[in-house]
Amino acid sequence: MVTLAVVVAILLAAGSIPLLITLWSPLGWSHSTLPFRERAKDLWWRVMGPIYDWRWNRVEAAKQALPRYVLPPGLNGTLPVHVIVIPRLTQRLADARARMAEVGVAYELLNGTDGRQLIPPALLDLYLGPRLRQLVLQQHDQHWIMMTANLLSNVQAFHRVVEREQEAAIILEDDACPRPNNATWMSEVVKALEQLPDDWDIMYLWAQGGQRGRFVGPSVRVVRKAAGTVCYVLSLKGALKAIRLAEHANEGIDKVFFYHEWRHHLQAYVTEPPLCSHGPAGDGAGSSLEYDHGGSVAAVVGRLLRRARSMLDTGRSEMRSAG
Repeated sequence: MVTLAVVVAILLAAGSIPLLITLWSPLGWSHSTLPFRERAKDLWWRVMGPIYDWRWNRVEAAKQALPRYVLPPGLNGTLPVHVIVIPRLTQRLADARARMAEVGVAYELLNGTDGRQLIPPALLDLYLGPRLRQLVLQQHDQHWIMMTANLLSNVQAFHRVVEREQEAAIILEDDACPRPNNATWMSEVVKALEQLPDDWDIMYLWAQGGQRGRFVGPSVRVVRKAAGTVCYVLSLKGALKAIRLAEHANEGIDKVFFYHEWRHHLQAYVTEPPLCSHGPAGDGAGSSLEYDHGGSVAAVVGRLLRRARSMLDTGRSEMRSAG
């Protein structure tokens, strides 16, 4: 027990070093503290990486042995498609329609929000609950508001899947580009679905970064954790899970998925090669549904940590004044 306690203490210390360095460094989140954080992160993964790999290898072997998913007969070899759009962005809407016409599938638009205009409190209450509604209304950080808008838009899509009892549905954001961009696209998606184990909740048609595991079929592999909700297929079971998880979110939907995939709460897979790409060729503007717009995670976390530090300093000053 003593040895275990020592190991746990070392791991906790290693994991807290980056945060402590950032909070107490006079420079905040800066390049001068980066090497220390990177070393701490490296130490953490040197110790924990093999443990995670061992755990995931066992899970992935079990997934490979599961029965395959069978597409419900009523779908007739095709899936419902929901495209999240921002109505005021008429050119993006026209571009999204043109890309869907290329692949020749029926689809429905879902009017989302990007946080650049006021998000109706009633909409937040209906889909995310009073806790997140209060947080949004009290926020002055545009990044956080856009992040919640992205979460809200995707959660609206989850509700649509559940309300219509769709066993599986494709959800695309307005800058998703199906690949191949021709009439074979839907059949390729269906072929990928038929490779899935029957435990699946979400299948990404494109995913960014993260960690991927073993192949469960010729063109589908396990996702250990991935980011990006540009284009994905969601099961009815997965939609119900995602709605419940979103109620407790403090991040964008991709971060919610990322967290719960890693902890086995969501059974996630990805097509490889991808059946979708992010943004039209040559278009560097991205979608307004993207709340990060290429900003580094370090910059975002640094800003949040600096704000927390500022609040602590303010609180200390007020306590000294009161004393």
